[in-house]
Parts: sequence; structure tokens; C-alpha cells
Amino acid sequence: MAKKSAFPNDLRDHVFVIIRDVLGETTEEVMQRYLESVQFENIEEVHVRLCAMWGQWGAELLERIIIKELFRRLSVPYEEKEPFEFETCYAHVKSARSQ
Repeated sequence: MAKKSAFPNDLRDHVFVIIRDVLGETTEEVMQRYLESVQFENIEEVHVRLCAMWGQWGAELLERIIIKELFRRLSVPYEEKEPFEFETCYAHVKSARSQ
């Protein structure tokens, strides 16, 4: 079981694997450089950076893909709800993962 303090790095690793699988290795490399200084503990900052890079619509689409795939890979049950909130979904998977 992952320690609570290790979760953001664990999430970071999962997110970049998902990005590579969905958008390709080159996009993953660019996004790793772009998000290099972002602390994944501050998920709002991740959201702001994704919006700056992809626009609001593109960021939300990517966030939905990341969350759905993250839940699947971590074996956490996922129920899609509207309106979609990246921060809330992240908190849910983080909570489920630390139990």
C-alpha cells in the first residue's frame, strides 16, 4: 500500500503513462516538461496548467480521460457524475487509494 506522502508522485506517474497511452510519447514528453514544477498535491494547479496548455474544453476532456483511466488502473470504482469536477474526482481516488 502506498504511503499518503507518496501518492502525488504515484499519481504523477500514472497520469503521464495515461497521457502517453492516449496522446503519444512526444506529447507526454512535452507535458512532463511543462508540468515539471507542478506539485500534484495541488491538483488545482495541475488543472490551471492543463487549461493553459489545452484550453478549458481540451483540459476537461483530458481530465475526464485521466480520471476514468486512473480509477480503472487503481481498481477504484468510478461513477461518472455531472458536472465533472477534476478536483473532487482526484480527492475521491486519493482517499480510496490511501485506505
